[in-house]
Amino acid sequence: MELVEEISEDISIIFTEALELVESCWPEMHTEIKENVKHIIFFKPPGLPFFSDFRVHGVIFASHLNRPLINAAEWLIHEASHIRLNTLMCARPHLIDDMKAIYPSPWRDELRPLYGIYHGCFVHSRLLRFYRFLTKDNSPFKTIALKEIDRITEELEMGLLIITENANLTSEGMSLIKEMKQNLTN
Repeated sequence: MELVEEISEDISIIFTEALELVESCWPEMHTEIKENVKHIIFFKPPGLPFFSDFRVHGVIFASHLNRPLINAAEWLIHEASHIRLNTLMCARPHLIDDMKAIYPSPWRDELRPLYGIYHGCFVHSRLLRFYRFLTKDNSPFKTIALKEIDRITEELEMGLLIITENANLTSEGMSLIKEMKQNLTN
């Protein structure tokens, strides 16, 4: 992975506007991003569009590509949510998992451990909230948001079913799963 030494003005504007979009529709998430994401490191394509890694906590890696504003906002929330859940799970375990990749995932083709599916459920339950905020009032993203709500709801239902049928959850894990299930209907 080759890092970008100078961020282009276009990319800088997209990310600034993405953070402004998050702040305007979900101020609490914007605050969480500011408090938990310490750096965004840009790299030259190809590669994943964005990722985070618990070994470099608080860092989001982003491909230095121009992308639609809504995608940048979604991926910031997505990766910030992984960072947040890693913080929560370090403080108190949420599930007891042997980390065997034997479960189907709504988000990936390969089999995944319950830990990965739990992370996916957490992230997608938050993305569902984000897109619901975008359906209010006269949002220019309403049409996109409605499509994403349908997709994310279906994937989240599948992920939560896998977790509830197979995971050995701690009380913290059960509480967070309850919150994720509430996000399906609220």
